[in-house]
Amino acid sequence: MTVILIVVDGLGARSVTPDVMPTLVGWGTRGLIRPDGATSVMCASTYPNHASIVTGQLPAAHRMFTNQVVMDGVTRSGAELGPCVPTFLDAGAEVVVGDQNLIGVVSGYTAGRHWPPSGEIPPGTDLDDFGYVSDEEVTAQVVEAIDRRPELLYAQLNGPDTAAHIHGPDSDEAIDSYRSLDRCLAIIDSAMQLHWDQDLVIVTSDHDQETIDPSKRIDLRSLAYQRGVDVEVIHEGTAAMLVGPDASPSAWLDEEPGVERSVLVGGDVHLVFSDPGWWFADSAFPDFHGAHGGPRTTSTVAVAAGSTEGIAAIRPWFRGSRLGAEDWFDQVQVARSISGPSIAAGTGIGSTAQR
Repeated sequence: MTVILIVVDGLGARSVTPDVMPTLVGWGTRGLIRPDGATSVMCASTYPNHASIVTGQLPAAHRMFTNQVVMDGVTRSGAELGPCVPTFLDAGAEVVVGDQNLIGVVSGYTAGRHWPPSGEIPPGTDLDDFGYVSDEEVTAQVVEAIDRRPELLYAQLNGPDTAAHIHGPDSDEAIDSYRSLDRCLAIIDSAMQLHWDQDLVIVTSDHDQETIDPSKRIDLRSLAYQRGVDVEVIHEGTAAMLVGPDASPSAWLDEEPGVERSVLVGGDVHLVFSDPGWWFADSAFPDFHGAHGGPRTTSTVAVAAGSTEGIAAIRPWFRGSRLGAEDWFDQVQVARSISGPSIAAGTGIGSTAQR
């Protein structure tokens, strides 16, 4: 059995409808689908959720609360560090992603094969407006990987997120990107025709997006500087992370327009969330019409199709009261165990353990 886990960037469960995504809905109809979807971890952004998917752990364990990590007072990309706990990626796995930085985020180097190689996009590759690999290019790589029959194929498609950021998640342009993504899934469907009774395909996403007003931006870095607050600030769309001894927002953000609330997530780390329509960004950041990060963007996709045995193995999670990003780890492990030994959590296999 090959277990194929496809993670779509920026696609909320509300967009999985028969008229927009007939292929994905069709997979769910003949397999499993949660109409209400699953739930991302916080922040509801790409790197923390991929880290939770491949490790089965919440951000408090893998230490990636946002796309960037504050370590010893220095802000670094999650792609530089990877999760600090084991992943399910081993010699029997392949990784194919549209966001090249995810090779580092999920410790993709530990898989038997990964693309883009070393996280570097090959010259001449078709790119989207943010410089990520187009879904069509990624799909071609996924089809090639399916032919190699790995035990696990971990794939990521980026198109919906780019379109939703630029135009807004409910714009015509974003909906067109969801349809285009579904056409890519149809290509994968065709490549799977000889394997549907043997393999298992699981589709989820990392987060949803919400519409924002580009002019309603809150620059927490500038505010902290102006108010003499000793804190590291990471802007993450409709969320922000504050790290430091003076990070408590109640001391300096109580009356700030557009700030909805905050939560302490561990140690001296706080997450701050914006009001609807507002977002966190400095004045130099490009105008966006869609953003993610906060609680209103935690809806993700939950669809599975394939072998009867594989569907039966993961059905309990789909029927549970809650399905979170961290739960995909166990589903993949159980599905892989049907045709061979799975990698036990905590073995250290597939982890860079750099932090």
